[in-house]
Amino acid sequence: MAVIGYDPLSIIQIQDSGSASIASGANSAPMTVGGTTTIFNNNSQQCYVANGVITFTFATAPVAGTVLELHAQTSMDGTTWTDLDQSIGYLTGVTCRAITTLQTEPLTFILYPVQYKFWLYNATGQTVSAGWTLSILPSKNQAV
Repeated sequence: MAVIGYDPLSIIQIQDSGSASIASGANSAPMTVGGTTTIFNNNSQQCYVANGVITFTFATAPVAGTVLELHAQTSMDGTTWTDLDQSIGYLTGVTCRAITTLQTEPLTFILYPVQYKFWLYNATGQTVSAGWTLSILPSKNQAV
């Protein structure tokens, strides 16, 4: 019997520091790098899981334990995308601390063989400051 391990790809920057602020109860725009919408094509990559790191700050501290949610619009062919709506496309969330200094939080989520446009929903009660970032490390399974 083979043991299954992870075969990570390269780290992919999904959102650079050019991000806009996100009001409480609002969605971010689809994430961009250099002003271009980031599309992760997992049709060709065939990854099963992604680990990531998100960095963010608040001008006014949120209540500890409130959440930033990572969502995605998905497409089978890159032309027809699901709606940008917080009731669908939930991948994972990060619990925020009641601080105004930089927060760096890990993420882990399952991937399916579709194309992704990632975005955030802010459920913290405070505005996320501009300049937040997200990077992911998608991984395939491999026999080891």
